[in-house]
Amino acid sequence: MNKIHGFKFPIQAHVLLLFLLMLSGNVQSADSSKEICIAFESEVVVTQGDSEITHLDMDAFLATVPEGDRVDFLESADRLGQVLTNLLLSEAMANRAIEARLLDDPEVNAQLYRQLVNELTKLYRFNFFADLELADYEARARELYLTNPKRFRAPEKVDFYHVLIPVDEPSEEVEAMEEIAVAWRAFAEQQIDIERVVREYSQDPLLEQNGGFYRDVALENLHAAIASSLSKLSEGRGISEPIRTPDGWHLVQLHKRHPIEALDWPDAKEEAIKLAREQHLTNALERKLRELQAPPQEFPEGAIRSLLERYNASLSGVAD
Repeated sequence: MNKIHGFKFPIQAHVLLLFLLMLSGNVQSADSSKEICIAFESEVVVTQGDSEITHLDMDAFLATVPEGDRVDFLESADRLGQVLTNLLLSEAMANRAIEARLLDDPEVNAQLYRQLVNELTKLYRFNFFADLELADYEARARELYLTNPKRFRAPEKVDFYHVLIPVDEPSEEVEAMEEIAVAWRAFAEQQIDIERVVREYSQDPLLEQNGGFYRDVALENLHAAIASSLSKLSEGRGISEPIRTPDGWHLVQLHKRHPIEALDWPDAKEEAIKLAREQHLTNALERKLRELQAPPQEFPEGAIRSLLERYNASLSGVAD
């Protein structure tokens, strides 16, 4: 058994696979009629009262599930049953909304129209990129690399000392703050050697392995707050202010900042391919946006004034 879905704002049934967007309006008229009609036919999976869920309804739902997880998702009887129940309930409520003549309200139609326009925009953008994407970007990537090899650099790496006072429970927060303050004062005010501060105060789980000294660590692999502090410190001088992360409270001292080195082609290849793809698609999208925005904007006489009056608003410097 197949089911035909059809909606029009205002509501009206249509036939197979109709998807029509009609816009009308010009500067001579202050009124515009907007209409989107959608309809599809699909095999029915389940019915309940006047609600029906079809294969295409399930396709639309499953589009929100990662493709690799869809089979496992469907093979769970509990999950499948719950999804079908939820979809039937949503459709039943939508049917009640139609019966209540909510679609007779122009504002409701405008809200639904705007939601559909937003979804169509996302779909168009997705399809636009899918149609343009190249099968292989290596040649473009290689050109980017050869024209500007300094653009492709290894991440900045540092060596540093680290003190950690972990906070596993909210009740431990105050005590941890007090302990990290004591550790900070030991170095900053009492001028105790950083290695001794680390040994005496740090509760880092890796302390026994590395003595609280981290070597050759990429800043991009650290928590943003710690990386930011290390970026501002001078080598072997001073210590950071206490830093709070999800792991607890930290102190760091920069020992050495490694020179940033340019990558050779094999190491830069992956990043260059990613950049080449982004540039290609971004440039294409920008051209499309310029094309869409090329026609001049035209305002019917008094349109801006009418809009502002509708909301009891005023805007200086806007001419009709």
